[in-house]
Amino acid sequence: MADVLLENVTKQFEGGVVAVKDLQLEVGEKEFVVLLGPSGCGKTTTLRLIAGLEAPTRGRIYIGGKDVTGLEPWARDVAMVFQSYALYPHMTVFQNIAFPLKMHKVPKAEIRSRVEKTAESLEIREFLNRRPKQLSGGQRQRVALARAIVRNPKVFLMDEPLSNLDAKLRVLMRIELKKLQKRLGVTTVYVTHDQTEAMTLADRVAVQFKGELQQYAPPTEVYAHPSNKFVGGFIGTPPMNFIDGKLEVNESSGMISTEEFSIRVDLQLMKSLLKEGDTLPTDVTYGIRPQDCQISTEGGRKEWLRGEVYGVELLGAENVVHVQVGKNRIMIVASDRRLYQMGEAVWVNLINSNAHVFDRTTGRNLVH
Repeated sequence: MADVLLENVTKQFEGGVVAVKDLQLEVGEKEFVVLLGPSGCGKTTTLRLIAGLEAPTRGRIYIGGKDVTGLEPWARDVAMVFQSYALYPHMTVFQNIAFPLKMHKVPKAEIRSRVEKTAESLEIREFLNRRPKQLSGGQRQRVALARAIVRNPKVFLMDEPLSNLDAKLRVLMRIELKKLQKRLGVTTVYVTHDQTEAMTLADRVAVQFKGELQQYAPPTEVYAHPSNKFVGGFIGTPPMNFIDGKLEVNESSGMISTEEFSIRVDLQLMKSLLKEGDTLPTDVTYGIRPQDCQISTEGGRKEWLRGEVYGVELLGAENVVHVQVGKNRIMIVASDRRLYQMGEAVWVNLINSNAHVFDRTTGRNLVH
């Protein structure tokens, strides 16, 4: 097993497109790290740089403490699992799994033993004589994983391996994949645009945007303490509500004012903000998650804001209510299962100690 280090890595393609910019990333031994971000953020390029399928424009890449920047992919002792499975259709499952061992001239008896043991661990031993077209999507994905595992590589590299599966099977495979990785103890770097996958699989999440690393932390920290507005908006379902306003603070109170209403900053947030002293910006964005908002049909509550129901998403155990408050549309997760009606007058509370205040110019989170 090995750790992975990307030291100030930049990848610039022809035409001046910078896919990865000055990336500093360390993946610990046996750690499961997920590269997360929207399409075009540089996560797949980062994975290909580690694999040796792309060469960095600048920077160094280390695996197990060894500089592998100039090494060919086959010399890096990494195994890749692709979105498309990349199985040979004319080969049996056994032959597909055995292929990398055969290429490394492993003795036949050892190949059979390792393939059967790996297939057993992934519960696909009964399919060893079948061809890929005779398998379901989930079974094919297990074969692709088995082909990677059988090599006993230093590092697993996975590029959205579950994206072709249906929703229910993805959930099952996420659980199996996490258990498998912990059992094998193999350092794993996993690429996805699906935040649910990232939050459930990762020991740490590396959030990328426009080629730059935005935050690198455990999933709970990325969710509860986003480093900037992009991370706050990208992580979480439904997404965080954002309200632009002017921040006014003194030693004991704070207020964010819009053209139509004001939001008092919670005392706990105030303590965080005041640590910044005179450096606090005036133009800010107030961010609060739908789960931290409250909704009521009863008026007259102090500091609650009047709004009108714009729409409702019925999700069973809870509902997402979209409320128009002035020019702002606020999403609220309502757990009371009440059937709010479009156009209905309601009151919402946006004051919560879990809220965030972002610098509107830089996007930086001012809450610590």
